[in-house]
Amino acid sequence: MTLVSSADLTVMQTPYGESLMDSCKIWTYAATQAADGEMVVTAPVWANIAETVCGFDPRGSSERWRADATLGVYDAMLRLAHATTIAAKDRVQLTKRYGVAVTAIIFEVAGPPLRGPAGQQVPLKAVT
Repeated sequence: MTLVSSADLTVMQTPYGESLMDSCKIWTYAATQAADGEMVVTAPVWANIAETVCGFDPRGSSERWRADATLGVYDAMLRLAHATTIAAKDRVQLTKRYGVAVTAIIFEVAGPPLRGPAGQQVPLKAVT
């Protein structure tokens, strides 16, 4: 027995997808490989994929301190549909805000995607 049916998920995901009013490009990380098969980590490459819809939520940096670490540093939160793939080493370029083109703003993923029944949220940190 499932707690949430696929029909219920569709009911949650449809309005979530319709609320994504911004656009971004996800730059997928790809390490280059030498002729001998060794990975070359000194020259990372980000390959551009097609523009996708997103929801951009700018927030001030948030930090939580523990005795052994500083956690949760991010500058913005990105909302994406479930079907959108994003990984920890990828970068995100915000291209449109409410349909209006913006100056290229590039972020790196600052933590794992937070997946819920309607979609996912990804913390971002500005690349300086």
